[in-house]
Amino acid sequence: MAQYLIHFAATIVLNKLCKDTVERGKVRMSIRRHPKFILIVDDNPTNLSMLSELLDEAGFQFRVAIDGESALALVERNQPELILLDVQMPGIDGFETCRRLKENSVTQSIPIIFTTAFADTESKAKGFALGAVDYIPKPFDQVEVLSRIRVHLTLKQLTESLEDQVQERTISPRLESFSCCTNCNWACCKAMVRSWT
Repeated sequence: MAQYLIHFAATIVLNKLCKDTVERGKVRMSIRRHPKFILIVDDNPTNLSMLSELLDEAGFQFRVAIDGESALALVERNQPELILLDVQMPGIDGFETCRRLKENSVTQSIPIIFTTAFADTESKAKGFALGAVDYIPKPFDQVEVLSRIRVHLTLKQLTESLEDQVQERTISPRLESFSCCTNCNWACCKAMVRSWT
């Protein structure tokens, strides 16, 4: 959605700068909204069933992937709010899947919670070093799973809100040099400058 808004704002700014007029109806914005969801990545049907049922009963939207490769493909098309990622899977394991997600600038901010039967400190440290935000041990405790999910979704929302505030305070002084947008309260220029940072 942000790409469409930035493109729309850039079109308006460029037209104003070129002293062109934008006639109503000539600039159209096509926005496809995807509902927020949690991605469950696990190759075990019992774990998938239990987590799916738990999230459904708690009112969360979710999608499922049965291995790391299908998870990466799904995330490339549509980013989840949070990922529950099994460590032991066929093909690329959870650690490698996490590493690839965290290397990608588009997906690196998605919180990843490992779900694992591993209880050793070395496995946990490896997951945290790769960028995971938490571990949920198997067998699952339903209350713990929901609590950890809610905590990390809240932390993600607060982080995004804080980043937006910092960006707004950083961008606003730069916009004073623009004289084209006094009628729109700098909205299109703010979007344009955000796309540059």
